[in-house]
Amino acid sequence: FTLRKTGQFKYNNQLWTVGDIVSLHEAKSSKVFYAQIIELHENDLCENRAKIFWLVPKANIGVTDESKKVHHDTFKPTEFVHISIDERFISMDCLTFVMNVPNLFEYRQHVDSDYLVNTYTLSHSKRYAKSSSESDGDKGKKIGRAS
Repeated sequence: FTLRKTGQFKYNNQLWTVGDIVSLHEAKSSKVFYAQIIELHENDLCENRAKIFWLVPKANIGVTDESKKVHHDTFKPTEFVHISIDERFISMDCLTFVMNVPNLFEYRQHVDSDYLVNTYTLSHSKRYAKSSSESDGDKGKKIGRAS
């Protein structure tokens, strides 16, 4: 049966919604990993799957030495950052609900976003750089100057 995309479904007496924060436990250790649901899928056989965006502590960005990486047992939205999209469909059996989508831009921007896969995100400076069709001289003429 074909999986079809949905915005939410009920699973194990929990309403799961795109944008929710979930945790996954590593089988070989007690480490907990966090992710944000960016897609939910279901089929006629009641199989439920999610596509997730991995989250890591901001303190670990750029740290290559595993022994120096911090690990959080609790999720605080302001201390995590999105790093990569998992291309697999994760079974809901593997996910533990943590919280609904946090009320922060960096989490809300990924809700209902079909553009996420293979996307290049522009930096702030590139997004707001002046257009190549405008020069500083043209801007002065458009604004007009009082004498």
